[in-house]
Amino acid sequence: MRRRAGGERGQSLAELALVMPLLLMILVAMVEVGWAMRSHLIVTTASREAARFAARRVFDYAEIDEVAEVALLSLNPVYDGADADATIIITKVQIDAEGNPPVIDGGQPYVKGDLPVESGLGAAEYNQIVADNVVFNTTHSGIDSENNVVVVEVFYDHDLLLGSRIVGDWIGLGPLRLYSRSISRIGVSRYE
Repeated sequence: MRRRAGGERGQSLAELALVMPLLLMILVAMVEVGWAMRSHLIVTTASREAARFAARRVFDYAEIDEVAEVALLSLNPVYDGADADATIIITKVQIDAEGNPPVIDGGQPYVKGDLPVESGLGAAEYNQIVADNVVFNTTHSGIDSENNVVVVEVFYDHDLLLGSRIVGDWIGLGPLRLYSRSISRIGVSRYE
């Protein structure tokens, strides 16, 4: 006697219906994580490029900001610098050779952007910058330096794929705040 396979066909369809949402969630999560990692790499590149530019040229806040904005263009091709999703903070720290506390050039950092953020530099970070400067000056005595350090911080609100206006409001997902900080010594300028 042979049994018909008609009942098994319905069982396979029921199993697929149970497993498909899980597989779809895993696929969406992989795409979401990959997209967020891409955005974080671009934010990191923007802060590094701006700090590198500041360390090698005449120090000009507007030019450094422009270098960071060009790097951020790959996040959003229509990024025009007035995007409310990004903020760039540039701080020039003057370090005293006698070990006095570091001073921010101009009294406050340069800030461009609309995100309500504050600089991530605290007392511990300033102390580490001074300690690194002392180590550099003792181990590299032949290299000209202004004893100044530039700190470039980039904040970016990455919109999640599931955080779109349609889905995000329904499940309560908002943008993911990405942050990167780069610190670079400012060499003696050869362009002045």
